[in-house]
Amino acid sequence: MKYLYKYPQAAFPYADLVETNRRRRAANEMEYELLDTGVFKDDRYFDVFVEYAKAGPEDILVKITAANRGPNAAELHVLPTLWFRNDWSSWIAESNRLLRNPI
Repeated sequence: MKYLYKYPQAAFPYADLVETNRRRRAANEMEYELLDTGVFKDDRYFDVFVEYAKAGPEDILVKITAANRGPNAAELHVLPTLWFRNDWSSWIAESNRLLRNPI
């Protein structure tokens, strides 16, 4: 499985997105997207590829690749997040339950 995220090098426009989407929009108006904010102007962004592969039933591999698409060097902080499926709770059938919490 492979994902592509386009991450802007400018400050993320949270306030603009929230304010614009808070206002009532006409039914015939397109959804206000990140691209509409202008944050990608001048092509200053990162392409961040995240690839997942299974080496076996219990072995998942993750590869993260970031490419600077802007004209100048730019800093990017990558913070991978790992999720565990809840297999240890009491509501899971005992035959499918792990013996302990993986953390």
